[in-house]
Amino acid sequence: MDLRHGKVFPSAPLLLKLWITLLLNPGISGAASVDYDGWKVLEVYLESVSDDVIPPTLIKLEDMEAEGYLVVLSVSKVKGISEVTVSPEALEDLTKMQDDGLITFDIISDNLGKELDLETRQKESNILRSPITFDSYMSFNDMTSYLESLEAKHPNRVRVEEVGKSVEMRPIYLVRVTNSIGNNTEKKVIFLHGGIHAREWVSPHSALYVIQNLLTATSFTENIEWQIIPMLNPDGYVYTWESNRLWRKNRASHSTCPGVDLNRNFVYQWGGIGTSDNPCSDIYKGPSAFSEPESQALRDTMLPLDGKVKACITFHSFGQYIIYPWDYSTQVTHPLKAPMHQAGRVMARNIRKQTGAVYRVGNAAVSYYPAAGTSDDWASYAVNVPYVYTIELRDTGSYGFTLPAAQLLPTVNDAWTAVKYMGTLVQSKYT
Repeated sequence: MDLRHGKVFPSAPLLLKLWITLLLNPGISGAASVDYDGWKVLEVYLESVSDDVIPPTLIKLEDMEAEGYLVVLSVSKVKGISEVTVSPEALEDLTKMQDDGLITFDIISDNLGKELDLETRQKESNILRSPITFDSYMSFNDMTSYLESLEAKHPNRVRVEEVGKSVEMRPIYLVRVTNSIGNNTEKKVIFLHGGIHAREWVSPHSALYVIQNLLTATSFTENIEWQIIPMLNPDGYVYTWESNRLWRKNRASHSTCPGVDLNRNFVYQWGGIGTSDNPCSDIYKGPSAFSEPESQALRDTMLPLDGKVKACITFHSFGQYIIYPWDYSTQVTHPLKAPMHQAGRVMARNIRKQTGAVYRVGNAAVSYYPAAGTSDDWASYAVNVPYVYTIELRDTGSYGFTLPAAQLLPTVNDAWTAVKYMGTLVQSKYT
């Protein structure tokens, strides 16, 4: 059950314009390519609410998104805003709502389509000159080729294993990196994963950048095994390249609206606040916990490591936050909040010193809003990981998911700087 209340339905004129928008842009429901030319990005102001309550305006936005009316790009409880992108037709009705005092927003970008056109030109001009690059975004095939080459190049330090397949039967790879892969000595594990949300392109690139650096910074692999799933949602990622750049979910077909939000599909607190039982919603939890092969792959990889994993980091974008459990509620304090907060502050301080980027640190439900069934809450609860983080990478909203390729390398450096500290902490504390 969706625990949020106050569902709002568009008026008849809104529904008429909605159907026109869907007719012109069938990819909103996942069927074909979406053209975002003329779509504006708005900063919508949210009401202040008590803990574990979703602001009424955010409920309106998410319901409109489920109807194909707009796309929610980000939500920040700290700032009290949500960024959304809307079609020209939808903007007319939102403007009327603002005139009637039902919503308050500012326009922060006049044409999302122009930003996406620039990204497309950069993508099309990218000829991969080496096995891996951070000068531009890589396709899924480029990433796969790189991963499949690693074991032959580093036979004593790397193992690449297929731990599952996606809905559309693409491989989900786990990369294991340590100082001596054949050594049977039991080692502590640091687990990383990326690419759970398709449109967050900097996420899998950050995981790949960590792998590349671990192969040269060998001191971080002494007595530690790094286990990394760079791309948990390959189908969604491919779909963002081919059809809809802002697609978030996987590509499952449980209804006429495709996709499940994999980061609402984990069993711990599944179906709670911050999720939806509407298959058309971007935060659709799925028909059951672990209904998706992608979330099953992460579950089946991590569960045998219960007690061995000392840190788990998942990469997301955007917002520049380092957040820790619990996600599902502000009313329950994690027993390891103090050490997680302290280590998070060190990671943020190191990033600022290294790259100049400012990251906020805090509890996930407080920094954003409660969200149940997430991978990080599950890892903390089911695998007993003492240090669990979601790192929301650059930027703070100027570009969001369409971060220019020129900012890719600085962003993955943020990720590596944070991960380096976690490696040092685990080595000093547990080995």
